[in-house]
Amino acid sequence: MCFQEDLRIEHELSIETAKAEIERDAAVETAKIEAEARIRQERENEDVQTRKLQAQWEADKEKVSFAAELPFGIALRGSLTNLCLPLHRSAKRRWRHSL
Repeated sequence: MCFQEDLRIEHELSIETAKAEIERDAAVETAKIEAEARIRQERENEDVQTRKLQAQWEADKEKVSFAAELPFGIALRGSLTNLCLPLHRSAKRRWRHSL
């Protein structure tokens, strides 16, 4: 009877060892899947963040470009007005004298 008891205990031990190995392998596989999912999510978040920063940079670049060009536009308009104003006045005088 002791021999059968020893066999039963040895069999139960081998079953428990196999279960432990299966659980360990499953836990390792789950950890790998979760890590890969986290890495994939982080990459997607980085891509979204990069696109967001790129869009913000483009918008800021347009604002800076407009702000840099604005004084030149104002100066050019003033120069054109000053250049055209004497011509306008002389044409107006000529028109009055022709009546």
